Formats: sequence, structure tokens, C-alpha cells
Amino acid sequence: MGRHVYEFRDISYSVAVARNQPKCILAGISATICSGQVLAIMGPSGAGKTTLLDVITLQAYAGRAEVSVWAYGCVCGGGGVVKCH
Repeated sequence: MGRHVYEFRDISYSVAVARNQPKCILAGISATICSGQVLAIMGPSGAGKTTLLDVITLQAYAGRAEVSVWAYGCVCGGGGVVKCH
């Protein structure tokens, strides 16, 4: 197995819905991706695949994400709460 290149832990993501009540979209998602591995993110329509990719690449624009992301051993995005605009 290759060395760890990208890792994320305990992702949660929620958006405000009616009356500003949060709706949880993603919860408790973690993964470690190593060099030399193939990764497939699969699921039915509406399962949150694109949202997951947006959160782990720090591209989520609406809602509130909590994620710790490491790339090549360095913390990206503050390693804590990332407030999305």
C-alpha cells in the first residue's frame, strides 16, 4: 500500500431549511486515500456524492461543514469548522 496522500475525518455537512432549521446532508464520513489506489465514490442520485466532493475540496458554498482534511501530512482548511458562504 502506498503512503497516505489525502485524508479526511468525521465530515458533517448541514444546510438551513424552512425556519432556519438545519438539515444534515452528510455525517460521520472518513477516508484515507493512498498513492497508487483507485477511489470510486458511488451511490444513487441524491446520495450526496457531489456534496461530499465539494466539502472535502473546501468548495461547499452553502451551509455549514465540519471537516478535518490532511494532504501530504499537512492540515488543510484549518482542521476544524469551515464556515461556507
